[in-house]
Order: sequence, then structure tokens, then C-alpha cells
Amino acid sequence: MPNPITMGYEGQVMVGPAGVTATNQLLNTRDMKTTHDPEYGETTVRGNGSAPPMHAEALSAIKWSMTLTMLNNTSDTLLTTYLLAAAAGNSVSGGPPGVIALRTKNNSAGKGYDGDVNVKVEQGAPLKGEATLDFTFSTNNNLRAASLYV
Repeated sequence: MPNPITMGYEGQVMVGPAGVTATNQLLNTRDMKTTHDPEYGETTVRGNGSAPPMHAEALSAIKWSMTLTMLNNTSDTLLTTYLLAAAAGNSVSGGPPGVIALRTKNNSAGKGYDGDVNVKVEQGAPLKGEATLDFTFSTNNNLRAASLYV
């Protein structure tokens, strides 16, 4: 019987040109973290005036983001392609500048995000450690709508 518990190392992330589902798996990754941040609009109404209104809100949007860490490996061609595009403000394979396709899965047959994302990069160079790149991705819907759990 397979183990029903998914381990972190089973997670996958793929990248590609914006506008299509990403298929190039990033292997040079460490920690990955996805955030689903619901936003709410206030729906409080006055009522009949016999008591103070009860504050109420309803879901109005979901803000999705993901962070991951990669080693700054100069032989990683996928990393180099996206770093050059981000640094120059260029597009990847004709997509919008600074936007890529991202596909995540919580395991090889699992579910995750599929859509285009904006890319933010932070470079870490600790005195006593390996050089890393921390990527933050946020949803971009210029070419297609994102799917959160497919």
C-alpha cells in the first residue's frame, strides 16, 4: 500500500514560456512555499436599526503566490534563461516581459497551480554558505487565467 502522506521532496515545479502550460521541470530547487491569501469585501448592512449591525464580509478575490529557493548553479540552463530575462526585462519565448508559465504539483501525479506568473528574484550570498536565489511568483493573467488546484 502506498504511503498516503506526501513528503516535501515529492513536490514538483515546472517552468516555460507564458501562455501555455509549463513542462520544463526545475530540479535545482530547495524549499517551496505556496500561499493562498483570500481577500474579502465588506457586506455589512444597517439592518432594522434595533441593534448595531454585525460586521460581515464575503470572499472577493484570492491572492496566490509562491516562493522557492534555488542554488546559484551557473550550469543550470533553465535558471540562466530566466535570470537573463528578468535582469534585462526581456520576455521568455515571446511572452510578456518578466512573465513565465509555472506549473506546480504536490507530487508527481498530484495537483497544484497552472498559470502565468510575474517573477521577483532575490540573490543571497552568505559569507559562510552557498549562493542562492529566492524567487517569488505572483499571478499574471495577461495571456490566460490561472487554475489553483488542477
